[in-house]
Amino acid sequence: EKAQMLDEIISENLESLKKNSSFAEKDETSEAEIQKEESNVYLWMLVFAAQCEDRKRQSEKALEMIEEAIQLASDIPEIYLIKGRILKHLFRSDAAWKAVNEGRLLDLADRYLNAKCVKYMIRAYPDVQQGTDPTESVSSSEKIDKMLENIDKKEEPGKNKKETRKD
Repeated sequence: EKAQMLDEIISENLESLKKNSSFAEKDETSEAEIQKEESNVYLWMLVFAAQCEDRKRQSEKALEMIEEAIQLASDIPEIYLIKGRILKHLFRSDAAWKAVNEGRLLDLADRYLNAKCVKYMIRAYPDVQQGTDPTESVSSSEKIDKMLENIDKKEEPGKNKKETRKD
């Protein structure tokens, strides 16, 4: 019952802020009495609503809300951290790490963001613990060489084997 009341209050306030830039509905008060809120009030109300939806395990809806918040203000690292948490709850570890890393890149001096980014990277890439770099890319020629080696290994003995390129 309390959760339902909170949902109603949040959705009413979001709708009112989006339409009127105010918490009051137009029909409740005269136009002169309506106090206009700053533009970032809607942004933070949206972020709060996304966190509430995520807490209720409505992570897809929360992701939509946080994406809208990022469109409004893409220069706030905390929003990317929240996006990463939502993606983590959707079991999308790779996307979660990338989102947190985007936020980290906005403020490289923030040690909390750096530590969180590393934590998400380890979760997304367990090989990082073994000392490999997840951002290291393998060249296409190396991939082709590995594929050709695997093909050669699968061929039956006695048949002509294709020669692999060794550049």
